[in-house]
Amino acid sequence: MARSSITTKELGVKPSDSDLWFYETIIWGHGSLAARVTTRGERLFYFIYMNSQKKREVLPLGSYDRTGANGTLTLTDARGRATQFATLHKSGIKDIKLHLESEEAHRKAIQEAEMAKIAKEKADAEAELARLNNRMTVRDLFEQWMRLEVSQRKDSGAEVRRMFEKDVLSGLL
Repeated sequence: MARSSITTKELGVKPSDSDLWFYETIIWGHGSLAARVTTRGERLFYFIYMNSQKKREVLPLGSYDRTGANGTLTLTDARGRATQFATLHKSGIKDIKLHLESEEAHRKAIQEAEMAKIAKEKADAEAELARLNNRMTVRDLFEQWMRLEVSQRKDSGAEVRRMFEKDVLSGLL
């Protein structure tokens, strides 16, 4: 199925005056793994395949590092990714770049919808909190009633205030 021909020894060669390329077939007729050592010493992996228009596509996979540190790929990692893409190609998805772009757009749309949902829930919670904070308390309502209605009485509402303070408002503390 997969023929290994790229080696860590090849990836460790010193850069030359021109880029060095190494290839291995992943699934015959469905893609190859390519490794490139640039003139500056970068080691890069690519997946090469034929798209639905029978045009050669080169899909960058990432940079090589023997340890796979800092987001780089080991040779095994690169083979694994190339195998995933070759398997997709074999399953009938010939435009892998478009497929990956579509999946990424779908993932972003789901993430944006989730973020919008969270933002709406937060705004709703803040609005409810503001509504609750703006409600009048029994004491506020009593003071407004005293000011507008009861203060017009002969005793300026002293007896009403006494009764409310004793019987109603004292129990609200």
